[in-house]
Amino acid sequence: MATFSRQEFFQQLLQGCLLPTAQQGLDQIWLLLAICLACRLLWRLGLPSYLKHASTVAGGFFSLYHFFQLHMVWVVLLSLLCYLVLFLCRHSSHRGVFLSVTILIYLLMGEMHMVDTVTWHKMRGAQMIVAMKAVSLGFDLDRGEVGAVPSPVEFMGYLYFVGTIVFGPWISFHSYLQAVQGRPLSRRWLQKVARSLALALLCLVLSTCVGPYLFPYFIPLDGDRVLRKWLRAYESAVSFHFSNYFVGFLSEATATLAGAGFTEEKDHLEWDLTVSKPLNVELPRSMVEVVTSWNLPMSYWLNNYVFKNALRLGTFSAVLVTYAASALLHGFSFHLAAVLLSLAFITYVEHVLRKRLARILSACILSKRCPPDCSHQHRLGLGVRALNLLFGALAIFHLAYLGSLFDVDVDDTTEEQVFPFLLFSFPHIHTPPSAYKDMTTNASPVHPYWPRHLRLDNFVPNDCPTWHLLAGLFSISGVLVVTTWLLSGHASVIPLGTWRRLSLCWFAVCGFIHLVIEGWFSLYHEELLGDQAILSQLWKEYAKGDSRYILNDSFMICMETITACLWGPLSLWVVIAFLRQQPLRFVLQLVVSVGQIYGDVLYFLTEHREGFQHGELGHPLYFWFYFVFLNALWLVLPGILVLDSIKQLARAQSTLDAKATKAKSKQN
Repeated sequence: MATFSRQEFFQQLLQGCLLPTAQQGLDQIWLLLAICLACRLLWRLGLPSYLKHASTVAGGFFSLYHFFQLHMVWVVLLSLLCYLVLFLCRHSSHRGVFLSVTILIYLLMGEMHMVDTVTWHKMRGAQMIVAMKAVSLGFDLDRGEVGAVPSPVEFMGYLYFVGTIVFGPWISFHSYLQAVQGRPLSRRWLQKVARSLALALLCLVLSTCVGPYLFPYFIPLDGDRVLRKWLRAYESAVSFHFSNYFVGFLSEATATLAGAGFTEEKDHLEWDLTVSKPLNVELPRSMVEVVTSWNLPMSYWLNNYVFKNALRLGTFSAVLVTYAASALLHGFSFHLAAVLLSLAFITYVEHVLRKRLARILSACILSKRCPPDCSHQHRLGLGVRALNLLFGALAIFHLAYLGSLFDVDVDDTTEEQVFPFLLFSFPHIHTPPSAYKDMTTNASPVHPYWPRHLRLDNFVPNDCPTWHLLAGLFSISGVLVVTTWLLSGHASVIPLGTWRRLSLCWFAVCGFIHLVIEGWFSLYHEELLGDQAILSQLWKEYAKGDSRYILNDSFMICMETITACLWGPLSLWVVIAFLRQQPLRFVLQLVVSVGQIYGDVLYFLTEHREGFQHGELGHPLYFWFYFVFLNALWLVLPGILVLDSIKQLARAQSTLDAKATKAKSKQN
């Protein structure tokens, strides 16, 4: 293995990476910047409004063709479909809903491979911008914020606005109309464009030349194998973050250059469009702050047009619907779906926890900073700062882990782009010398399982990409959660609280996993290695974290058979028992939860005794997500349910004892 010393690395960094990266970045975007400036100057000529709208359509078409060639037809088809639906529903008061459903069906058809996958994913970012604009316009019409349905040229001008069609960001229809009015050029406008463009190039350089080599070249920090894995995970997260900031600042530059993104002050225009806030992400107060600061226009769009419309389903349901909408817009990628699903639960739990702690301690430790006139007694004390720093450190840890999901070796990397707004990549932007990283010449193993010396003669690699398998699993689980949530709100004998309804969602998912997935393993464990059925491929994927599932391990076969035969049916019985208020409901909950905990403890202990040899120890996806996180759920959640069952049964017994004592006293 050959590596560069730190001195050699820095000697080659400038000529080998920094300058080529910036130069090729400018080569990719200069034409788009020129088109934005040309449209801005054209609108200053006092042309009729229809010519202004037509010019931005022409500029948007040219920009799309420059980056995507004829693949742009899928964006054009979506925009035409949106206007057709808007025209047909022009007298309805639910135009936003109709447009949302239309876009949902269109995107699902593309994601289900009715269109060539590589082509579809190239267009994902532009389709996202068009979809967001169309949906927001529909709801603004329903709310009366836009007076009348725009003409075809106005509608297409808004969707194909040259400053946002390629890189974003989302802007409202009102902001677009202000942009094409052709406001005067000013020094503040030029400074904003120059600043955003400079920051974009800086973030591109940091993402390409600094982030991947942060340790040990820039920060001389090293350690054992596990620490190095986490350092690499943080490197991956930093590189990913700055690729997002690059696109964010670049979208600021293009939108501002085209004349959008300002607020009107008394005597001047304030060019204040902000897409991302890097400091709030890299040094966060909370994960809630990370989510809102990652992309401010999209955060506003999701809150205003998805979350608020879904609040009638309840707060938690609205959160799930919001993140589901975000996942759909970004595309059905496992990496993004896993990150978004994790963010949904992390931000919701953190928000609720910090809200309760703030109320109990009367301290300014909410997820968002308190206003100056808040009623908390403790605002800037040492304890308050310590708690906020603790939550901030936890947020950084979560970011490192979630960012590591975009650096795993999966077989679908050629099909998807990890960042939705990065509409074109820089595959030839100059890759720094391979010696910057430790390289080996070992041949790839014939299988992905541990221990590496295993001989698996009948192994057949999966032909289904990883993200297809896991997106399918999480999608089915999500449908079960939503269905059970809605069912528990309408089909229960008595109204159930939020906590009880969530527990029923858990048992519904458990019933599916125990009966179907683990039941499949108990029946076909001997055929998994060579079988290409979807569930067999799912087990072969999970076995990358624990190869005992493909080795006919006696303990795994017995445990999974018991789980499928007992805990699967009983989990579904728990759901029915609570809906019908059967007397055995808490007994069933206790039995199933104790059984799940017992099996999970044995599962972890047996692997611990064998030295964690059946998976790559410390791997972000296979060890920490597959092996640790997914299985830890069956320790934490059943543990909470056991305590709940004990509390309810003890209360019932106390009530029964009190009645017996009272009856006995009457007899005496």
